[in-house]
Amino acid sequence: MTFPAWGIDFEAKEVKDLKALGFGLVVAGILVVVGYMFYYFVTADDLPMAVRVAVPAVVVGFLILLASVGVDRYRATRKDDFKEVDR
Repeated sequence: MTFPAWGIDFEAKEVKDLKALGFGLVVAGILVVVGYMFYYFVTADDLPMAVRVAVPAVVVGFLILLASVGVDRYRATRKDDFKEVDR
């Protein structure tokens, strides 16, 4: 995809590298925030036991659902009969 008015070719290697760099920075930032939250969660003494059990259960359940959606999408793309068809 190219925008002639801007002169940007979104399929160029440099643009793909910048997308990868941006995605990497977003993931790194999220990991830092999640790591800090995990550290606070483990070291906080004022949290009730119900919260200490419920929050990890919700997180693990969400990760399992997310993984199952990813696996389903991967399997669906492998079985796609119209991969080579241009839109």
